[in-house]
Amino acid sequence: MFDVAQIEGRVRYSAFKKTIKVMLTPTDTIDDFKAQLNKYFEYFSENQYTHHIFV
Repeated sequence: MFDVAQIEGRVRYSAFKKTIKVMLTPTDTIDDFKAQLNKYFEYFSENQYTHHIFV
């Protein structure tokens, strides 16, 4: 087995006034990224979700 490299990213979302740390691998898709962000947004009890991600 070998480890898959992870990339640490930080997303600043002004509506929350929070910076969120996400961990991605080179094989992750945009949908994986959106799912991680939505998980954090639900944790903050907000009704906003990631609908538009520009890469």
